[in-house]
Amino acid sequence: DDTAARAEKYAGGRYPLRVIRQGVKKGLGAARNMGVNSSSSPLVASLDADVMPEPEWLESMVEELERSQADGVGGMLVEKYTKGLGNHWRDAHMRQSWGPLEKGTVENPPFLYGANTLWRKETLCRGGLYDPRCRTNAEDVKLCEALRGQVKLVYTPKARCYHLRQDSVASILRTFWRWHYYGSHS
Repeated sequence: DDTAARAEKYAGGRYPLRVIRQGVKKGLGAARNMGVNSSSSPLVASLDADVMPEPEWLESMVEELERSQADGVGGMLVEKYTKGLGNHWRDAHMRQSWGPLEKGTVENPPFLYGANTLWRKETLCRGGLYDPRCRTNAEDVKLCEALRGQVKLVYTPKARCYHLRQDSVASILRTFWRWHYYGSHS
């Protein structure tokens, strides 16, 4: 799509924005690593291409990182589209969130879903960054496994985003297979 071209229109403007192109598609893990390595900030926020944050998403993430003194924070991802069998199945069986919470946050969940996160850059580097073999899935799980027991992770539903993906039965079958393949074989 035209996301990169649209973003380039804002480069050099009010916000310090730089568009980085991979050239050859190397997958999600490699793309995330390129972003981390290109950043001069001590904090690195990530959103998937099919994710739209609420306006206060980043502010909520930073507040939680500071409040909890965490090394990484993950936000809540809500499925925007749930009608149709593929979308409904994804919402029921492939949710990328630890859900809405009565208590407010979860400390040290099994992992942070990579669709919307905020990390301290030094923590990402300590974990060895994202596994580049994870081309479409599981880069988030692998990173958190590498860091388990060494860092503090927090999930907060206050930082909310919307998943804009729409699936058919065929596309959800492909996605589900990759989800489990990369999560257990890479």
